[in-house]
Amino acid sequence: GAKNIIHKIKEMLEKTEERLYVMAPKEILDFFVEELQSLVKKSKKVVILSDNFNIPKAIYHKTVVPKNQIRLITDSSYVLTGELSNSEHDRCLYSGQQNLVDVMKEALKNKIELLQRDK
Repeated sequence: GAKNIIHKIKEMLEKTEERLYVMAPKEILDFFVEELQSLVKKSKKVVILSDNFNIPKAIYHKTVVPKNQIRLITDSSYVLTGELSNSEHDRCLYSGQQNLVDVMKEALKNKIELLQRDK
């Protein structure tokens, strides 16, 4: 459920060594403001794709994100994807399998390229 997912995301953010890519609506990212700000302060690369969430010194791409959906990649090594609506029925997939990480990286890269073209 949501409690375990939030715990896992916070753990992933704490262990981020170099970079973070995250795509989620503001309502989800608000849960992790302190952790995201901490990463930026530690000079980690933070890339945010969201509808209306930005923190200073992070790379921000404004986009429409499906409600309750989250995509997160840390250090090109771990991925978490799924739904977070703050209920016990929430489900996410967490993996360190390189194939899945590569697929998610490619999807986010393509999304960023499309957003930059539309500017």
